[in-house]
Amino acid sequence: SCTYNSATSITANITISATATTGLRTATVTTADGTTTATNNFTVNAAVLPTLTSLTPNSSYIDYESQVILNGTNFVSGAECQFGDIEVTSCTVNSAIKITAWISTYGLSIGARQVRVNTANGTSNAVTFTLYVNPS
Repeated sequence: SCTYNSATSITANITISATATTGLRTATVTTADGTTTATNNFTVNAAVLPTLTSLTPNSSYIDYESQVILNGTNFVSGAECQFGDIEVTSCTVNSAIKITAWISTYGLSIGARQVRVNTANGTSNAVTFTLYVNPS
């Protein structure tokens, strides 16, 4: 969509696919008075994917609720935490390098799960999170 600001300015809201080819783009504006073209006036940059570096803690018990800190880079508001078949009850982006997640492991079996962060730009690499039997 476009918004008329003044005789010399408009605001254009555009959506660019995360898989779009990077590089310079040309914009064309058409009005009742004619068409004007601005060549190479904006650049499409590569999407920045989130990177997951560590989990604190990197394990928990079955039939338990835990807080897990996800550390990494390029986290953005609206990111989703994925813990395989583990229920994520909340996923809060604290900063570009830290997410706080609460998980619930009731009714699950022991073993490793792959944790990822998903954003509008794409999905991070995986880091392993392991469930154990509670020793108590």
